[in-house]
Amino acid sequence: MSGSLPSARSDSRLLWLDGFRGVAVLLMIETHVVNTFLARDLRDPAWFGWVDYVNGIVAPSFLFIAGFAVGLAMRGGSGKPVAVGRKARRLLEILALGYALHFPLVEIFRGHWRKAWMVGTQVDVLPCIAVALAILIGVQWFAQRFSRRAGEWVWTGMLAALIGMSLIGAQWLQSWEAGPALVVAPLVAFANRTTGSLFPLLPWAAFVFAGAWRGSVRGSAPDAGWKFPVLWLGAGLIAARWRSQSVFTPLSPAFFVERLAWVLLLAEVCQAAPFWKGRIWVRLAGRESLWMYAGHLIVISAFTFAGIREASLDFSSLGMMFVAVLAMAFAIAVGRARWAQAIIPPASKAEPEPTS
Repeated sequence: MSGSLPSARSDSRLLWLDGFRGVAVLLMIETHVVNTFLARDLRDPAWFGWVDYVNGIVAPSFLFIAGFAVGLAMRGGSGKPVAVGRKARRLLEILALGYALHFPLVEIFRGHWRKAWMVGTQVDVLPCIAVALAILIGVQWFAQRFSRRAGEWVWTGMLAALIGMSLIGAQWLQSWEAGPALVVAPLVAFANRTTGSLFPLLPWAAFVFAGAWRGSVRGSAPDAGWKFPVLWLGAGLIAARWRSQSVFTPLSPAFFVERLAWVLLLAEVCQAAPFWKGRIWVRLAGRESLWMYAGHLIVISAFTFAGIREASLDFSSLGMMFVAVLAMAFAIAVGRARWAQAIIPPASKAEPEPTS
């Protein structure tokens, strides 16, 4: 999943966005711990379906937040040229980390070369975000070639086109797997799930593009999100889904609108909530979300390599596992923050959130 990846650092810090990202990180860790270690015979559909549904909002939130940061830059309208080189290096680092987390060590040791290639080129949250943000930066650079008003129209129009292409392309290419595996597999991995990708660019990048759109919208009052038709449409889809017990697949536009509605609602709640300034640990998770993401996956893998079998824990053991993984992930985040001399300042000293 997160996430975030390039954090929304501008001249002033959006504390609520750090909080939103931080909560998403914590839920992401819970999701992976539960899905990895909870015994299958304890996953009662009567309640686990609800847990699974809530956890399913985490990835769209990470993707949305990553795009939101780019949208903020467009909202600022300073006309400052996009630092393409610096951002490209950052995105390459995120892309490389995403692939490193899926390095097929076991498959290589067993000599399963074809499977190793498929596993090693899978697309998870980080590669999806890196490529989607690269596209956004290109759109931002292009929009800045125009006047302020024309650039805003170009930006909005291209984002709408990208969202549409992501959703339509996901349906067109859902079964594509033609060509030599050695050559095509990395491309197929971005297009669909036939090679094992969890978050292929199609359709998941649509959440990144939607976040960029929301971040660039002028006027950020806490109730602004209620004015967007997608929120009302999403609310209708959510109600219809639970009334009919239907399931929207990730390839369905209804899935995108439904999850986007939840993310927009959560963003507005986090923006209106007054308690982020006193929750340094949540904002630390938000600021160091990339390290929290990578760190907790490494910790979970370490536990499985140490002999803790997947789908083998009861609730009490699962709770202790969650605390252990969370503590180690925070230790990694604090260590990185201290190393970078970037520990979050007290709220009283933090710069105020920018207003529109």
